[in-house]
Amino acid sequence: MTSNVRALLWSAAPALLGLVIAPKAAHAAELLQPDAGPPGAAVVVHILSSVGGFTGSETITTDCADVVVGPSVVSDGDGNPSAPKTTAVLSTVFFIDADAIDADCTVSVNGVALTASGGVDNVFSIVTPLPAPVDGGVGDADGAADGVLTLDSTLRTDGGVLVLEELDVPATVTLMVDTDDPDSATAGNEAYMPLILLVSGDVFIDGELDVSAAAGGRYGTGNAQGGRPGDGGDGGRGGPGGAGGGGGGPNGSTSVTGYAGAGGDGFAGGGSGRGTTANTPNGGDSAFLAGSSITGAHHAFGVGGGAGIGTTGTPNCSSGAGGSGNLWGSGGSATADGFLAGAGGYGGGGGTGTWQVDYGGGGGGFGSNGVKGASASYGGGAGLANGNSELVPLMGGSGGAGGDGWIGSYSNDYAGGGGGGGGGALMLVSWGALHITGAVSADGGVGGLAAYTFSSGGGGGSGGALHLAGRDFSLSGTLSVAGGAGGVSTDSADKGGAGGEGRVRLDGAAPPSFSNGASGSKASTYEGCAIIDVYNAELQTASGDALTYAVYDAVSASVTSGSLARDGLLDLTTTLRAEGGDLFVVIRQGDVLSPLCAIKLGDEDADGLTDDAEPDLFGTDPSNPDTDADCLDDGVEVLDLGSDPNNADEDLDSDGLGEAEECAEGTDPLDPDSDGDGLDDGDELDEGTDPLDNDSDDDGLDDGEELVGGTDPLDDDSDDDGLDDGLEDDLGTDPLDGDTDGDGLGDGDEVGLGTDPLDGDTDGDGLDDGEEVLVTGTDPLDTDTDDDGLSDSDEALTLGTDPLDDDSDDDGLGDGEELLETGTDPLDDDSDDDGLLDGAEVNTTNTDPLDADSDDDGLGDGEEVLSVLSDPLNPDTDGDSLTDGEEVLTTGTDPLDTDSDDDGLGDGDEVLTTGTDPLDADSDDDGLSDGDELLTHSTDPLDADTDDGGRSDGDEVIFDGTDPLEPSDDLADTDSDGLTDYYEENVSGTDPNDADSDDDGLSDGDELLTIGTDPLDADTDDGGRSDGDEVLTDGTDPLEVSDDLVDSDGDGLTDYTETTTTATDPNDADSDDDGLSDGDEVLVHETDPNDADTDDGGVDDGVEVEAGTDPLDPADDAEAEDDPLGTPKGGGGLSCATAEAPSTSALGALFGLIAALLRRRRG
Repeated sequence: MTSNVRALLWSAAPALLGLVIAPKAAHAAELLQPDAGPPGAAVVVHILSSVGGFTGSETITTDCADVVVGPSVVSDGDGNPSAPKTTAVLSTVFFIDADAIDADCTVSVNGVALTASGGVDNVFSIVTPLPAPVDGGVGDADGAADGVLTLDSTLRTDGGVLVLEELDVPATVTLMVDTDDPDSATAGNEAYMPLILLVSGDVFIDGELDVSAAAGGRYGTGNAQGGRPGDGGDGGRGGPGGAGGGGGGPNGSTSVTGYAGAGGDGFAGGGSGRGTTANTPNGGDSAFLAGSSITGAHHAFGVGGGAGIGTTGTPNCSSGAGGSGNLWGSGGSATADGFLAGAGGYGGGGGTGTWQVDYGGGGGGFGSNGVKGASASYGGGAGLANGNSELVPLMGGSGGAGGDGWIGSYSNDYAGGGGGGGGGALMLVSWGALHITGAVSADGGVGGLAAYTFSSGGGGGSGGALHLAGRDFSLSGTLSVAGGAGGVSTDSADKGGAGGEGRVRLDGAAPPSFSNGASGSKASTYEGCAIIDVYNAELQTASGDALTYAVYDAVSASVTSGSLARDGLLDLTTTLRAEGGDLFVVIRQGDVLSPLCAIKLGDEDADGLTDDAEPDLFGTDPSNPDTDADCLDDGVEVLDLGSDPNNADEDLDSDGLGEAEECAEGTDPLDPDSDGDGLDDGDELDEGTDPLDNDSDDDGLDDGEELVGGTDPLDDDSDDDGLDDGLEDDLGTDPLDGDTDGDGLGDGDEVGLGTDPLDGDTDGDGLDDGEEVLVTGTDPLDTDTDDDGLSDSDEALTLGTDPLDDDSDDDGLGDGEELLETGTDPLDDDSDDDGLLDGAEVNTTNTDPLDADSDDDGLGDGEEVLSVLSDPLNPDTDGDSLTDGEEVLTTGTDPLDTDSDDDGLGDGDEVLTTGTDPLDADSDDDGLSDGDELLTHSTDPLDADTDDGGRSDGDEVIFDGTDPLEPSDDLADTDSDGLTDYYEENVSGTDPNDADSDDDGLSDGDELLTIGTDPLDADTDDGGRSDGDEVLTDGTDPLEVSDDLVDSDGDGLTDYTETTTTATDPNDADSDDDGLSDGDEVLVHETDPNDADTDDGGVDDGVEVEAGTDPLDPADDAEAEDDPLGTPKGGGGLSCATAEAPSTSALGALFGLIAALLRRRRG
């Protein structure tokens, strides 16, 4: 391909579902080619921009779920090969699902939908193929069985696509294209879009398929207007996709003007011829727009030819230029001066001038340059070559320019011929057979004839384009893309230039050689890629060069890629099986996508066989991976085994089981011994072992090995010793003997315990493992289970100690320590019977566990530690010179206290030296401690009156202040009150000559030494009663003011009792006014002094007492009412019922009660 820029995105997965990654560049115009395809097809589509600007990073999407978008290619628009419209073509593949229904799919680039160009909506349509057209029948526009089958333009999409089931052009039929406008509502004529035939089935062309252009109109009656001598010939129409030719110039004069030839219609319109200003020029229409009155229709795609200048004066008659069939090409220009010729564009030929002889219209260019008009100086310019040999995108030929007219008399026929139309553009793709025995043509139109020697013929149109692709392609007929010859006049020097040759591309077959057209330049040919045979996932290609491929899955992920030689075979069998689903394959030649080199390999059931191959080649079900239900995927049977995927009874491994049976059992139908245990699967089923498990009992031995060794392949522990047979084999134990070493423990028990099942005494301690486990309970792996320094066998068999207890007697010393270190008895917790455990003696008290009295103090170590708490290691714990034993057992003193009686003398001193009682602080009871006597006063602690003065040492020291060692100063007690005169004068302040200094009835000595009252205050508690009265009479506490017997109201209750106990009024002798004093009520009658009628009988307590009824019984109150005056007492007369005075005993009781209450309060 000749484009300067081409980028293919093969290194990453295509955006099949399309995420927008950048806004689409603004394109002046857009075109989608082709714009339709049938279900199940892979259609190569091109998105064309009139200005370029694609980058290669665009994401192409559709809004149809049934369309999967493949990878993208970016290429240039080759209007001017030396300066192409860069990156104007964005190509990809649309994979259409086979089950898709008809739908119109909006196509977007980076999320922005394509816009319409003229009447072309640029929407991709999924189209159900139409039946094959028939001459005189379906699809024939003229409806007549006349040997010409004219494809009805209304059957094509607005982008020029017709989808057919099949196509058959018999030898007697010519297939042509209807160019009537299928949609008059749009400005252009979509019938001039390139013809794209997509055929699902077979194509047979035995007759002719012709998309050639029309010839240019001849002068006079030969033009479309007819009957006007001197009129210029009209430009020829282009074939579908080809441009129209320019109109010829008329003959005329300043007064009478001939008719100028109209520009031909086509993909781009031809320019109009031009006469005087009175002419009505008519530019040709295009596929997108109607022509103007002068130029051919100009569109962003396909530029029309220019018109003659038509200036007044002389010369005044010019021809129109041809339009360009290239989407980015340029039409020819008309003459700018009557004496000069117009230039040819990249496509259309240039128009001629007038007046001079030997002129001629330029031929259109495409695959090669057209030919300049015959005049060396004034002939119309040749159209230049354009486009590319790969026909990407599809485009047609360009139109030739019209010939000039000569000024002369109106009566003379001097008008020029019209330019020939450009050859059409045809793409014919067959997914079946494509057999051509007839002819396929896309020739350019011949230039129109001129009328006179001084007029010139039109230029020929260029050949068009043929792109034929077939999977089964045979070509024995002819192909033609010849340029049209230039028109001539009576003078051959005025001949128009011939059109250039067209282009041919064949996908799937090598292009044949073909004759050059009139221009003599060879056309371009290109052999593209086609997948010509498919066997499952093996793709056989035909190509003109080496290939590369890329494979994707249904979610856009790249699966694999690589390269192929020319005509290479791509085998994707392994890839399809590994992927387990649909594959989308795109193969390219160089960087060119081909409509038959993209394919979807569907594998609905993921069995490695394609959905097409299963029913067609193998007779299997494409929706079931295992058609015969033999547990072998159809792909495995077909591709790996060569077995019949439809027969489940084959025994492929000769193990006695058919595939279906092996499937049911889960065994491998390809391996007679599925589990590799040495037994055929069939034999295992017969024997009861599991043919899928080489070790049916999971004991570590293959089933076959067990049968040889004699163990049971269905019992993992043949000897029931707790060890699998396989493990016994590994350990060396006997799988048929439960106790290999005969130690009384089963081999499994030994393994669980960690003992050696091959050694009866694993730890070598003299006890069999079984004896240790079952009898002694010791550890068969430890010679000294209790870690006491003695072996288990010594303890169990010799010493009698417990081999499981490191301290058999629980004395705190290990058995080994007792025997080997301390010498104590490990079976006696107190070897010396001193009340202390041997361990305590060794570890705590440090006494001798073999000596009951470690310090020989007469007390056992246990007694000292546990009872006496003395030091068993120190015979005199308190250091008082008496042994602990003497103190405890003899003296009774405290061995922990140096001075047991706290008299200041140590126990030892008292016992051994002073002779005092160590348990009596005052041995002579004189009031001075033994220590004070010896250490302070030097008195005799064993003599209460050391100086025999008549006063005890204590009295002299404590009270008298005299010298207890001097008898002469012992003091007398003059008033015999118990206080020495010295004490009274110097300490208490009392009168040494008055035994009762405060005259309260108590001696001073009693008050100070016994009662505690103040001998100088007659009423110490200021309660109103003297201390003597309280002590001697009242029995109250002279130190407590509250119990003094003051009775303010004389009711027999003290004020204190009334205020604190009875709650009566201490100033009212009868608080409830019932006639009884409060004292009588409380102390005599036990009535309530605060309730006049204690028994609530309706009669006051006083009345009842007077009447002799019980004031505590309401039942007798009526009697008291009957005798309101009381009962007579004594002889004669009445006496008042008054209470007798309280007896002395009652008062005493009252005092006692009050005293008790006071004591409770004080307490």
